[in-house]
Amino acid sequence: MRVSRFLSLLPEPCRSLQIEPRHKTAIEHFLMDDGTVWVVLLTTMPGKRCQAWHMTKREYWSLQPKHGTRDRLIRENFPATIEGEQNPERLRPLTLLF
Repeated sequence: MRVSRFLSLLPEPCRSLQIEPRHKTAIEHFLMDDGTVWVVLLTTMPGKRCQAWHMTKREYWSLQPKHGTRDRLIRENFPATIEGEQNPERLRPLTLLF
């Protein structure tokens, strides 16, 4: 529900991204015809948000991470251009200890 609402905010080519079965996140970059790149993170993790970053191809390809991918570097170090709603926190069952 939240993921599909978030995807509706993005350009058409980015809407094909899906979270694989038995996974909680998906991150991928999309090269657009207008010379820009969208990096999209979808998540169903409790308390987290779906996010997207928009930048030029030159900015994207100039990033040289020491470890990991460019998409991961962007996710961890750049402010998101678009953020979705926060996923609800997981409810913990109450336990009664005697």
